[in-house]
Amino acid sequence: MKKAKKIIVRLAVIVLALYALVLVLLYFYQEKLLFHPEVIGKDTALMLPKGVSEEYIAMADGVKLNGLLLRNKNAKGLVFYLHGNGGNAAGWGESILYAFPEAYDLFVLDYRGYGKSEGTIQSEAQLIIDVTTAFDYIVKKYDYKSVVVDGYSIGTGPATQLAAKRDVKALILQAPYYSLSELIDTKVPLVPDFVKRYKLETCNYITKVKAPVYIFHGTEDKLIPYSNCQRLKQAAPDITVIPIRGVGHNGINESQVFRGKVEEILR
Repeated sequence: MKKAKKIIVRLAVIVLALYALVLVLLYFYQEKLLFHPEVIGKDTALMLPKGVSEEYIAMADGVKLNGLLLRNKNAKGLVFYLHGNGGNAAGWGESILYAFPEAYDLFVLDYRGYGKSEGTIQSEAQLIIDVTTAFDYIVKKYDYKSVVVDGYSIGTGPATQLAAKRDVKALILQAPYYSLSELIDTKVPLVPDFVKRYKLETCNYITKVKAPVYIFHGTEDKLIPYSNCQRLKQAAPDITVIPIRGVGHNGINESQVFRGKVEEILR
């Protein structure tokens, strides 16, 4: 009996030790799980469409972020776009450069380590500061009330926090999560909150956005289920939710429903 108890205790210790090791690895390496950048060499010449140029923006610590700016003739405003967790601005540009009306310029930011942007993402606070710094730099030539903030997937959290502290024309969220912390729970259960360094709790900021909020979400989204936008609607009843029927996590930008509604929003 005593021998059996010793075996059980030893197994319990081993399981707990392994669990603790997994938590340590998650804490220090979660950027590898959350962010999947595609790097482009600084000297690489991009084949950019007419009217698109590269912009470099210096952060307070000297790191330079890169982004693509599409300028349209006689533009009356700007769409500031925060893409998802994969690829880079050049890759995303293929689906979004012409998803918005020509009456607006479009800027797509690459986070640290994405595309030609320098550095690496190290914390949520750093990510939000970077996004805010880039926004303030790019919109210098625009009236805040003519600027629309748009975020896709992982970009919806930073986009919401940005719109909560800047007086913009509108906030567009594509496939948003209610809370990244809660979403992680559904993918990787039994992870304590103190381990999750990226909370990105959109639910706590969306109520602070004064501008109109429009959510586009694929009804067949398996990565960030449609229920997330329904819960955001409950938290902020005044927001507008537009379901993209039959579409999963990707493909919203190509949807005619999205393009048609965005044209209405940006009139």
